[in-house]
Amino acid sequence: MASKNKRTGSDNRVRTTAELKGADRGDDVPSAAARSRRGGRETVDALVVAFVLAFLIRTFQAEAFVIPTGSMAPTLMGRHKDVFCDQCGTRFKVNSSDDAADQGPLMQRLVREGRMSAREAQGRMQGLLCVGGECPQCRHLMMLSDDTPAKLRPEWQPEAEQTANYSGDRLVVSKYAYSFTDPERWDVAVFKYPGDSQTNYIKRVTGLPGEVVRIFQGDLFVRPLGSDDNFAIAKKPAKTVLAMKQFVHDTHHEAVSLIDAGWPLAWAESEGWVVEKEPAVTVHDAQVYQPTYRGDAPAGETRWLRYRHTPPGEPVWRRVLGDEEPIGVEPKPQLVTDFTAYNTRLNLEQAADLGQLSLAPRPYRAEDLARLGVHWVGDLLLEAHVEVESPEGEVSLDLVEAGTHYGVTIDVATGEASLWRRAFESDEREELASVSTSVRGAGNHAVRLANFDNQLMLWVDGSLVGEPVDYEDAASDAESPAAVPRTSDADEGDLAPAGVAISGGKLKVDRLRLWRDGYYIAMSHTDHSDGLITDLTTTAFEGLTSLSPGDAVQALPIEPSLWEAFARRHHRDFDVKEGQLFVMGDNSGWSLDARLWAGGNNRNGGHPGGPYLERKQLVGKAICVYWPHSWYSVPFTRQMVPAWPNFEDMRLVR
Repeated sequence: MASKNKRTGSDNRVRTTAELKGADRGDDVPSAAARSRRGGRETVDALVVAFVLAFLIRTFQAEAFVIPTGSMAPTLMGRHKDVFCDQCGTRFKVNSSDDAADQGPLMQRLVREGRMSAREAQGRMQGLLCVGGECPQCRHLMMLSDDTPAKLRPEWQPEAEQTANYSGDRLVVSKYAYSFTDPERWDVAVFKYPGDSQTNYIKRVTGLPGEVVRIFQGDLFVRPLGSDDNFAIAKKPAKTVLAMKQFVHDTHHEAVSLIDAGWPLAWAESEGWVVEKEPAVTVHDAQVYQPTYRGDAPAGETRWLRYRHTPPGEPVWRRVLGDEEPIGVEPKPQLVTDFTAYNTRLNLEQAADLGQLSLAPRPYRAEDLARLGVHWVGDLLLEAHVEVESPEGEVSLDLVEAGTHYGVTIDVATGEASLWRRAFESDEREELASVSTSVRGAGNHAVRLANFDNQLMLWVDGSLVGEPVDYEDAASDAESPAAVPRTSDADEGDLAPAGVAISGGKLKVDRLRLWRDGYYIAMSHTDHSDGLITDLTTTAFEGLTSLSPGDAVQALPIEPSLWEAFARRHHRDFDVKEGQLFVMGDNSGWSLDARLWAGGNNRNGGHPGGPYLERKQLVGKAICVYWPHSWYSVPFTRQMVPAWPNFEDMRLVR
């Protein structure tokens, strides 16, 4: 994270109006003793004010810390393109930190030093240009640069309307935070990069002094250094869960062009449920459906509405937008993965190699595969905006991980809620906890259920209900083989990983949003030999398929016959000694963090010394984004106004 020093502050001493008037009149002249007492008091006041101002300036210094890269996305943004999908209206951001504007100084230096010709440098910068990015909702690949050669432009998108590159977030950093207290796990910290003390970096603190950090199946596990104790999963607090959640699907952004061409809604109609597809127009005039779901079930029966993850691929969109009939692809549900729109940055070099705008991975280019999101994520969060239309009955939410169902059932009449789990292909529920909610009788409510890090969390109308509910699960044990997704004819399991149900009543659902947890890839600086940016090695597929490892990794989410490979995911352990910290980026697949430092990871081949950060290198704790990128026009209008404040993205850093 590059920084520019821009310190501001004031030390103004103010006197009251009465004091000023008395001084002007010359009356009530104090005695020498009184003057002495007043002078002493004013001296003390001045010292106190100076101390307070110094404290505030030291504690909250807005030094214009600008985040240039995307290692903390989507929590914090580096240089990026801020895009609204022209098919479904979903807002998403795409990394543009490697564009010519950022690479120019490096290329100029290489040319000056004679290490590269001017022509070669110009070609290199042109090749780095961000020309496309993919929507996380409908997976439409959009052209994002008017510099895209005509031969590469899709016929349905002759020009790019959204081409701006926006600067990274600017942070307020508390430099006082770690003067008297120690960093806590999940803090977002600014520090001097161990390989270059002149450069500021920002990462999340994930390992604390005196412990071993194990990265396994996307989660963090810890135990005391030198101990033989079992590893314990590192659990995120509720505020961090909400800050780190990543987008999967939103029913308010179903693209009309896709659905009318025959692609199914992700939340499909089922027994006891009917859907009303309501057309709407979103930002940038995207035509969408915003379906409403109505459920009705008699007493003693539970009827489920379930989510199936069916993102269309590029061949589907080429047929939809190219007016080819039929679509020609049978929609198949697949696993939720760590797909991140920010990482779908398509540069001109890749597009030119493929002869079209496409995210298809090139042979022997592991970075292309990493853009696609190939790791199964079982930790999910479901948000449901519901209207209970009957005074009685039960409303349930359900999330599936490794075949096991984790859910909540709310008794509408009493507001009592039961948090439970149910084994794969079983009808028996095990109650984990019971809490009281504000859902009583008919009415509208926003209900949110999260299953992150072996704990369930329930929110109703924006408020966390009770404490997070911990549970033990052998499939998520750091000592056991990694968990494996499951599905069958009797129980769709991880191919229908979220659900809403009504029992003995009527329910209307007007919006459903699904989110996922981040996925920490188990990698170290030694894990580049087989060309896979994943915690699966080439041997994980032995005996399962004849596909090449790269093709097998791409087929994993949709082919249950390959899922046994998930059990062969490896782990990576890192020792964090006293006086050290372990830090990682939220954007795990695109973060050069402590996992890789022992081998050096910057362009100059720097070797920080090991997979850790020295505590003395901390600069401070990130508090808030006080100035996200400004808009170049007034939002939702065509009126051009430079540096229009982006109030929506101003936020606390969790």
